[in-house]
Amino acid sequence: RPNLIQVTSLSAEIANLLNDVCPCGGMWNVGQTRNFVGPCPPNSCSDDHWLRQPIGVPVYGSMLPENDQLRMTSFEASPSKGYNLTLNSYDYPYLLTNDSFCKQNLSTDWFE
Repeated sequence: RPNLIQVTSLSAEIANLLNDVCPCGGMWNVGQTRNFVGPCPPNSCSDDHWLRQPIGVPVYGSMLPENDQLRMTSFEASPSKGYNLTLNSYDYPYLLTNDSFCKQNLSTDWFE
């Protein structure tokens, strides 16, 4: 279980949306990393479904590295719900620009 979750908004569009529907007790600015050691304050995040996960809490789901991409399900705060999610054709692939964390923390040969 992580004790620090970092979130960085990389575009003005996302920063503005976060400020509107999920300020999470602060302001979102492009390129500025926010550190969370717990969940958002009550009633400070009315809509996080488009983020594919709640902010500030450990989340659980499925991931599958494929070449230079990482396919991920959405994520849930509940381990039983998250681990039961399956990859689908509409899952979002993310380009891996730095896979060193994955190589250090996954006990598989997927990255070889």
